[in-house]
Order: sequence, then C-alpha cells, then structure tokens
Amino acid sequence: MTVPLLRAEALSLYYGGVCALRRIDVEIMPGELVGVIGPNGAGKSTLLDAITGFAPLTDGSLTFEGRDLRRHGPTQRARMGVARTWQTLQLFEDLTVAENVRTAVGRHSVSPLVRLGIDRLAERMPGELSHGQRVLVGVARALAGSPKLLLMDEPAAGLDGHERALLGEILRDVVASGTSVVLVDHDMPLVLGICDRVCVLDFGEVITDGPPHAVRHDPAVIAAYLGADEGEDSESPDGSGIGKEAVR
Repeated sequence: MTVPLLRAEALSLYYGGVCALRRIDVEIMPGELVGVIGPNGAGKSTLLDAITGFAPLTDGSLTFEGRDLRRHGPTQRARMGVARTWQTLQLFEDLTVAENVRTAVGRHSVSPLVRLGIDRLAERMPGELSHGQRVLVGVARALAGSPKLLLMDEPAAGLDGHERALLGEILRDVVASGTSVVLVDHDMPLVLGICDRVCVLDFGEVITDGPPHAVRHDPAVIAAYLGADEGEDSESPDGSGIGKEAVR
C-alpha cells in the first residue's frame, strides 16, 4: 500500500475569531498532481501557507513522509523537500534569471532553466521578461532544490492560451519526473484537464475531493461557484461541466 507523501488531518486555522480553514483532511500521494479549486476566499492560498509554514495552524496533524511538519518552520520544510511558488512571483529584480535560480540552492545551476526550455534567458534581468517567462523562472527556482512536493499558487494567472497549455505540459513532466504537485488556480479548464485529482474548498472546508470528471458535475461544486439558485444554468456551453463564470 502506497504511503501518502503529505497527510493533513483535521487542519484548522483561525485568525482571531475568523475561521480560515476548518478540519481539512487532504492526502497527496507520490507522483500525483492534485488541483485545489474554490471561490475567492475559500482558503486555497491559506492551505498552502499552512503546509509551507507561513501560517500557524490552530489545530490538526500535518506530516510529510511521516515526519511532523508542525515542528519545523518554512526554511526547514523547504529543506525537507516542500517547495512553493507565489502569486506575486517574488523574483529579485536586481538579479539575473540565473542568479534568481541560484538563490534557491546557493550554487550556480542552469539545469532547471534547461529543463523548462528557458536557458536562453539565463543572463536576462526579470524586468526584461514577459509575464509568462517570469512565471517559468519562478517555477525553475522552485525546482532548483529538487523538491519532492511543489505547491503552486495561481501560476496561470495572466497567461495566454498558448502559455497555459505550455504550463500544463511542464507540470505533467514535473510529475512524471517524480515530484508531486499541488496546483491552486482559477483556470478551471487547466486544472480539470491536467490534474489526477481535484480538491474543492468553500468557506475553509473541503466540500468534495475526487477525479476531475466527477468534480466538474458535482452539485456541491456548482452551488459553491454559481449559487444554489443557478443550478439549471451551471453547465458550460459545451456541456462539459462547471460554467465559464467559475473561471472568472
């Protein structure tokens, strides 16, 4: 029986009297690409913060390869093999692309850039790059430390159709190489198209967790995105599931 790479049990996180996460149960298996979706404010980014140690949990168990993550801070978790990208990318604007990647491992390495097909940009400055190229630099930096688990926070935001398709191919390649990926994004076609499994959050709780084909037609998911009163109009124009409003 395969042991989960990451196991979260009854995770809860409160900011004062406000509940951000409520008794979250999630497992990430080795070599799995898991999507996390939900309306704005559902707790998606907060979940990534909790896993990476940037948000203190109020309660619950969080283990990585059987080790208690709650005993370690963000830096230690990164060294254990938990990497992350950010919505804001957080590139060092005064460093070259290669130097940005180097900050993750403390040594010069262009192999992540070669892996993503952007090694030609190694000596460029971030300010000279397109948004799509900047996203890939962020991914390359996260991969530089050879993580076992990569958490991605809305990497497709601002990408055009070609760039989103390329990102999907890259993430499938990353998973095929042995790194598990958790993808938080509002791009429903991307998430449902490439993920092995999709976890849906609403108001800080998991409302469903399953394969994309089941999630796309789940009444609870449709209600969370569009409202219970709009169920009859919740299908996308091609009948493929959640309507286009969900990805706005």
